[in-house]
Amino acid sequence: MTVTELAPPVDAGADLALCIGDTAQLNASGGPGYSWTPRTGLSATDIADPLAFPAGTTTYTLTVTDAQGCVASDAVTVTVNALPVVDAGADVAICAGTTTTLGGSPTAPPGSTILWSPGAGLSDPNVGNPTAQPGATTTYIVGVQGPNGCVNSDTVTVTVNALPAVSAGNDTTICTGASVQLDGSGTGSFLWTPATGLSDATVEDPIATPTVTITYTLTVTDANQCSASDDVTVSVGSLPTADAGPDVWVCPGFDVQLQGTGGTHYSWSPTAGLNDPTIASPLAAPSSTTIYTLTVTDAAGCSGTDQVTVTV
Repeated sequence: MTVTELAPPVDAGADLALCIGDTAQLNASGGPGYSWTPRTGLSATDIADPLAFPAGTTTYTLTVTDAQGCVASDAVTVTVNALPVVDAGADVAICAGTTTTLGGSPTAPPGSTILWSPGAGLSDPNVGNPTAQPGATTTYIVGVQGPNGCVNSDTVTVTVNALPAVSAGNDTTICTGASVQLDGSGTGSFLWTPATGLSDATVEDPIATPTVTITYTLTVTDANQCSASDDVTVSVGSLPTADAGPDVWVCPGFDVQLQGTGGTHYSWSPTAGLNDPTIASPLAAPSSTTIYTLTVTDAAGCSGTDQVTVTV
């Protein structure tokens, strides 16, 4: 009689694909005795369903031995797919209210799906290089799923620095030819623009001597290179035209009325012989020939002068 040994049925399972760092479970049948080769990347080599975590694509051969000592084999290939290249870019610091572009290069291979989180402050969370304008310091995570289904991620922190406090002071009015000290404040370096009429455009409180009305802008830049600005207007008022009237004469013991014009407020000097040195047209009765000086002041506080001679 002829005895024919039949090989036991063996099935190493379907080929598998996984991503670098992942684990797959093999699913073989045909035992009871199992032997997997190579041993690399397997949790066990003598069971039907070991865990496989190869570093690279590997073909495993399963050898099955049945109760009669008959042997058969089958193979399964575990393909290891690379993770997509992800680069969220270097951490960056920005000033409040400004923007930055996220993502290095390359951010993801063609055909990938991209998602940035959180989406707040981003121009588009589904592109490789979105524009970010966060309201506060934020760490963004970019996740990329490649065409092979593998997922990778990276993070980037956008630090938001506050703008420096700055004040250019209160608006003010000066008269033609006069000066005023500006009252800027802040922490950092200072720059006034325009520099026209300023003693030094890079100090906190320069002396301003503009010839016409000017709005100055003070920009303060702090140690983070963040800048903020404020404005102050220096209005220049023209001097009033004072007129003390024509020269006059008067006999001793008599008086004559002066004829001042040109302002809102009047002041005559000297006051000797005048009935009221604070009105436009006082009566003058000097004891000797006198030159009177009239100072007129307008509503803006600007003054002009003129003189008149009263001959006795």
